[in-house]
Amino acid sequence: DRRVELACVVTSMSVSVGRSSGKEYCKLTVEDFQGTASAMVFGDVWLETRGLFAEDVPVLIEGQVSGNSRDEENPPIFVDSVRLLNEMSASGGVGVCIELREGDEAHAGEFRNVRQVLESSPGESGLYLRWHPEGNGIEPPMLASSSLRVTPSASLLADLRALLGRDQVHLIRG
Repeated sequence: DRRVELACVVTSMSVSVGRSSGKEYCKLTVEDFQGTASAMVFGDVWLETRGLFAEDVPVLIEGQVSGNSRDEENPPIFVDSVRLLNEMSASGGVGVCIELREGDEAHAGEFRNVRQVLESSPGESGLYLRWHPEGNGIEPPMLASSSLRVTPSASLLADLRALLGRDQVHLIRG
């Protein structure tokens, strides 16, 4: 089994009652910028967190992915905890990461626009930059801004993605 942590939105949910236990559980379909996954929420975790799940609400789920061979194709995440991303964002628990790659076509004017967008969304969350030089195969370090802190809202992410590209901007644990 592997531990996972996934910032995502719920795209569908189905609440059922177990035949043998008679207890409610929930099967979720969640989506992030990489694709979709299935998640299962059982027992006390479901009872304690059921109010946090709604379609299109950003959440951070933590749990385990089974190593069971019958689920190799698309193994579900068995959820252990859930937190609303907007609460984490307000407390600085989520940061914004900008990925830049050698060969990207960016101009000085675009970076001034990026800075204006960032400055228009001040907050408690970190801003990070990762530079990917071509061809060395080494995971580049992540650099933290010492002068800018942001509120990672949906509008901030949309504005940054419009300037830099969808794949260049994402949320990370701050």
